[in-house]
Amino acid sequence: MSEKIRSIKCNVQCMNFLDGMFYALYFIAFNYLFLTTTMFHRQTLWAYHATLERAMNIVTFFLIGLAVVTIILLFDSLKERILPTLLLGAAIAYSIKRGGTYNNDILVFFLLTICSKKKSFKLIAYMSLFCGFSWLLAALIASRLGLIADVINFNGGHGFGVLCSTDLMCHLFTLTMLLFIIRKGRPGIPGIIMSAVFLTIDALWIQADIGFFCYAALFMVTVIYKFTAHKFTPSEHKLVVTPISFLMIISFIIMGTLTIVTTYFYKYDPDSLLNSVDTLRLIALRLKCGKTAFANFPLLPLGQKIHEFGEITDLRKALTSNEYFVLDISYIRILFHNGYIMLAAVITLFTALQIRLFRHRQYYAMFIITVFSVVCAIEHSMIEPAYCVFAYLMFSELDFDRPFFSTYLKD
Repeated sequence: MSEKIRSIKCNVQCMNFLDGMFYALYFIAFNYLFLTTTMFHRQTLWAYHATLERAMNIVTFFLIGLAVVTIILLFDSLKERILPTLLLGAAIAYSIKRGGTYNNDILVFFLLTICSKKKSFKLIAYMSLFCGFSWLLAALIASRLGLIADVINFNGGHGFGVLCSTDLMCHLFTLTMLLFIIRKGRPGIPGIIMSAVFLTIDALWIQADIGFFCYAALFMVTVIYKFTAHKFTPSEHKLVVTPISFLMIISFIIMGTLTIVTTYFYKYDPDSLLNSVDTLRLIALRLKCGKTAFANFPLLPLGQKIHEFGEITDLRKALTSNEYFVLDISYIRILFHNGYIMLAAVITLFTALQIRLFRHRQYYAMFIITVFSVVCAIEHSMIEPAYCVFAYLMFSELDFDRPFFSTYLKD
């Protein structure tokens, strides 16, 4: 018996070592990738850019090794290993084809997703929330002191030390989304106050209109869920949830298809509704850039390097000239930058995530991630680890009350 106990303790210690290694690598990767979305990376730390890149490459190689070990040790059956193995194979093939760790956001995204198997999502979320809000606060203070630039958008919106105002609002959106998931759709008075503060800050200073509507949608879905989820009987709940859940499961397929088709057939019309107000003009500009990509670049399995350029100073001018070309729509960006194989892999991952959440009756998380599928039709953050933390729900622990370590004895 003592030999058996020693064996169990040894196995638990081994698993906890792997857990600790993952959390350490995740901490480094998240902070570095979050840093690259701020002006610290562009200004005060630019002299160390090459060193930071090399350090991140080392972290990436460790993650590859950890992903292989995770697939072998922590996935319990051959069937369970199929999806992570395909994701790992696609990520490595992409990296080799595109030259080492070129555009490695998607590589790190897949690796972190695989390595999060049986890890505490609650701890991942707490680390991300603490580090994310700390970086945003540091950027705000540094930009106010003049240590880094406060990038001001064409409409007067402030980035407060983040690369642009839309990226800042996207950070606030995804961090709040993460907090609400951890709170299981019950943000409480502090969460409601925080949301109201962020919406006010956006309306007064950030002025990221699209981000404002996305954040407002997140808040409304949360409030509706909070006050209606308990009112249905089990049979009524099943009747309501099942058809809606099916739409939520395929939401990334729907939005990806809709976005690609709409972009491909987009034609500029000065008299259309999209040219009536600046918020809609910004959507039209993103559709126009996607249309330009279809006209000038081939669709390749693993994508290609695409030069993006320009800065919006006047939306009307940007819509009628060729001085601005940035692929901000996530589905289009992945399609051209990373290729249709990687786009299919990403959509498959998110669809599988929705299926897993449905099976575990995590309906609120499904609602929120469905909102994110719509956000990806107008924003670029779909596969960027600095934003898309909740994707790790695919393999990590859904029970937020379980301890951070030593969970394997319960499995």
